[in-house]
Amino acid sequence: MAVWCHRCYRSFRTYQALYQHYRDSVHHHECPDCDFDGEFRDELLDHFRKEGCRTHRLSHKSAKCECLGCCRMFKTYGGMIIHLETGACVSGIDRFDVYETVAECRRWPDYIDQNFYEEILCRTDLEDYNYTEKVYPFNCSTCQQTFSKLSSLFQHVESPSCGQTLDKGSILVLRRFLRDRLDRY
Repeated sequence: MAVWCHRCYRSFRTYQALYQHYRDSVHHHECPDCDFDGEFRDELLDHFRKEGCRTHRLSHKSAKCECLGCCRMFKTYGGMIIHLETGACVSGIDRFDVYETVAECRRWPDYIDQNFYEEILCRTDLEDYNYTEKVYPFNCSTCQQTFSKLSSLFQHVESPSCGQTLDKGSILVLRRFLRDRLDRY
């Protein structure tokens, strides 16, 4: 089944390829907070100013986080994890690799709901599993908020909404474990 980019008049074999095109194309500037997609970067910046999307602050940050699988730089650790979860990394690392590695960390109970531990360790696709509702296998050990993706947990930790930070406690242990296990996979 082919999918189509109407702006660029191109077809793609999969939705993943289309989404990668959106991320990498100079003709797509998407807002991560809503469904806005500007053809030019100036349109995206105008959108941020008009709508007040929280990521406007991120657009002015310099890239400081290098991918664990390739040399690509990201503005946030959560952004880098999204890159891996989508399978867009040239290293071939995908969400199954990342999630299994998290489950292998000795501090896994700090970030994984025990009800999903075995499924994650066995690389079960929780998005396609026979659950009647969306699942939230990841959690913040500081405030107990739950998340459907690991990247969402990291974005939460990077935000001011939680007392947890990337450089302390169990999140730091997890970041080091991921670095040691996945770095240049």
